[in-house]
Amino acid sequence: MNEMTIQALVRLLVTLVLFINALLTAKGINPLPFDENEITEFLTMLFSGLMILWTWWKDAPITKLAQKKYMEFEAEKEFEKRLKKDM
Repeated sequence: MNEMTIQALVRLLVTLVLFINALLTAKGINPLPFDENEITEFLTMLFSGLMILWTWWKDAPITKLAQKKYMEFEAEKEFEKRLKKDM
C-alpha cells in the first residue's frame, strides 16, 4: 500500500468511529466504557511498543537487501576514511 492509500483508510476509519460514536451518544449509550487514565495508559504502551519496533527495524539490517546495502555503506565509509588519511 502506498502512503496515499494508508492516509485515505485512516481518514475513513476515523470518520466511521466518529459516526458510530455519534449514533451511540444519540441513543444515550456511553460509547467509551473506560476512563481517561485507561486511554492514556493504553496509548502510552501502544506508542512505546511501536517506537521500539521502529527503532529496532531501522537499526537492524534484517533483509538480504538491507544487509547488502549496510555492507556497501560500511565499505564506502572505510574508503572515505582512507582517502582522508592519505591526504
